[in-house]
Amino acid sequence: MNLYHFYKYPLVLISLILLSINCYADSWQTNLEWNSTLNSSGTYFSTLSKDGRTVIMSTWANPQWSAGDAYKIDQDGNITNLGRLGGSRTYVRSVSEDGQVITGSSKLTNDYQRAIKYTEQTGLINLGTLPGHDESYGEAVSADGSTIIGFSRSFDEPYKTAAFKHTNQNGLVNLGTLGDGNTVGNALSADGSVIVGFSYINFANGQYHAFKYTDEGGITDLGTLGGLSSNATHVSEDGKVIAGTSLTQPNSTYFNTFKYTDEGGMINIGTLGGNSTEISSLSADGSTIVGSASDFNTTRAFKHTDKTGIIALDTNTLYSKATDTNYDGSVIVGSAGFKVGQTRAFWYSDASGMIDLGTIEEYDSEAYAVSKDGSIVLGQVVKKTGNERSNHVVLWQVNHKKDEPNEPNEPNIISPPVDLDNTYTELDNIANQAQSMLDFRHARLSNLVQQNCVVTVGRICVGAFAGQSYGKQIKQTDIGILLAIKLSEQWQLGTVADFATNTDLPHYYHRTGNNNPGIALYLDYAQKPEQGIHARMATAYVKDSVTIKRPTLSYTEAGQGDAVVKGLLHHLDMGYQFKFTKIGVKPYLSLQYSNISRSAYKEDDSISFPVRFSQMGERRTTVGLGLKVHYPLTSKLQLNTDIGMDKDIHNNRQSYLAHLTQTQNFNLPSVYVQQQDKNPYRPYAALGLRYQSNPNTALLLNSSWSEQSYRSEVMRLQLSLHHSF
Repeated sequence: MNLYHFYKYPLVLISLILLSINCYADSWQTNLEWNSTLNSSGTYFSTLSKDGRTVIMSTWANPQWSAGDAYKIDQDGNITNLGRLGGSRTYVRSVSEDGQVITGSSKLTNDYQRAIKYTEQTGLINLGTLPGHDESYGEAVSADGSTIIGFSRSFDEPYKTAAFKHTNQNGLVNLGTLGDGNTVGNALSADGSVIVGFSYINFANGQYHAFKYTDEGGITDLGTLGGLSSNATHVSEDGKVIAGTSLTQPNSTYFNTFKYTDEGGMINIGTLGGNSTEISSLSADGSTIVGSASDFNTTRAFKHTDKTGIIALDTNTLYSKATDTNYDGSVIVGSAGFKVGQTRAFWYSDASGMIDLGTIEEYDSEAYAVSKDGSIVLGQVVKKTGNERSNHVVLWQVNHKKDEPNEPNEPNIISPPVDLDNTYTELDNIANQAQSMLDFRHARLSNLVQQNCVVTVGRICVGAFAGQSYGKQIKQTDIGILLAIKLSEQWQLGTVADFATNTDLPHYYHRTGNNNPGIALYLDYAQKPEQGIHARMATAYVKDSVTIKRPTLSYTEAGQGDAVVKGLLHHLDMGYQFKFTKIGVKPYLSLQYSNISRSAYKEDDSISFPVRFSQMGERRTTVGLGLKVHYPLTSKLQLNTDIGMDKDIHNNRQSYLAHLTQTQNFNLPSVYVQQQDKNPYRPYAALGLRYQSNPNTALLLNSSWSEQSYRSEVMRLQLSLHHSF
């Protein structure tokens, strides 16, 4: 009976703790399922799928780009390393519209490149080369993911390439040539059935022709507009309209833009009175071609449709150039000289004409791309100071009503340019502060599992404490209560709760909602009070609601969103206490499992380009080695010290991931990723005084210092009062 009384409470508590571990592990596993983390010294953002849900990116492990990896990041923040083909790097070039199929190239063990295809089902696949060739490169994938195009080459003739098409049904297929064995595929239709590009007729004299390729017709020479060479650069989604440029006379060096259909053949869209035109974009529906045309004195932006023919977008600017059009050609963007010495990005529709999108301060601005619906414009601002020049990527939002016949137009509302470079600086600042928050949260959990109310007289100990913790950009004042019950001469059960009374969070973080306490539950075993085996099992949990306000730099937006910062820590330590005269010495080993995160959140929609942040944090298992020393200074006053080192044996960390929404239309770094350096070895130290005023009551003053996983440091001062009865 006595034996059962000795064990029953500890066994019940251990069962509850193990059950809580399993419950928390299951619930957190759902939120923290990350496949991989980035390992690089730099990141090259490659492209974003058109549905905005998948980013593919290449990284490099050194400045020479001789080694690196490729990654896929989905909208939930899951990062997948695509792998390698045995060599030192993988590079990605294109992704299907739904983000499921990726192509690019990867090195073999002999450093030769191979075109690749990646899907979740198959992993990384080597597409091989065309017969007799040494290397291949994947360049583009169709919107539906069915077709990959690229080129293959031999080291014997490195300047000659053979274009290929790859499908699951037919594997790698040589598109053929128009004469001299050098073919390049430039674009393909949405379903991959039509491929366009150019092929050399005579490589020696530089003669090449535009081609169209289909499985049924093979490679077809589209001819020229009368000159030596032509090149097909664009194709509509349905593959029915092809556009490009061609020389117009045998000895001419002037290119004109052509439009090609099977019914009408190759047609010169004309000029604006000058010698040449240059295509920049073909609308996805094939209705509109845009670009720039020379009229002897200057360059004019143009659009061409079958209905209007070629027309200048304006005649009032000093010069202009169209760079892109939306899905149906109703909106065109580019750059123009509105004043002498001044270049400005523009937005154009037939009803509104050419509108200056503005700039940052008085610097030049240029527009490069526009979204499908014409509302989002991507460009850059060129800052010049003396001989110094820096380019800042910017976004504009245009709220417009699509032109409708016989309906009055609503005025266009143009947002100021949003500087993405400064936005990324903001995101970097938020990342640094998020690290501090997570480090501070772990230190708070560690403090909770170390709290101890020792029963000196009777069977119950109650206590209270007040403390102040200092972290990187964080300060917190808290009060807490302790309760411990002596189960037997060796076992003691206790609980702790702390309440933050005043918290100075990082500048961008603001506490919201209720002041949730941190809670802990612990079970202590001591073979003898002053000598023998000592052990502790403890678990702690904290959860806080915060509002995160993005800082504003020049020409950025002040977004904000709500998130939850929470943490769970399980702790086990065991040591042996020795008694040397008056001094107590206890070496000990510890084992911890912690799971700390800041939840995913999205900024509110009151700004033009809100940012969506994926969950960040880490799950880690840590072992530690420490030494505690107790030295009595007087009969009532005791000095306590604790020093040790923690070492991670497993750390599954989530990268900091921020996704600029509404930018899925562009090939730009719309996702900001910061992979923070881990600190696997973390020292800690504590120093305290215990004053036992009488057998029932003790006053404790403690100080502690620790290094944390994200390399910040946390210090704490605490005053406690314990009473046993």
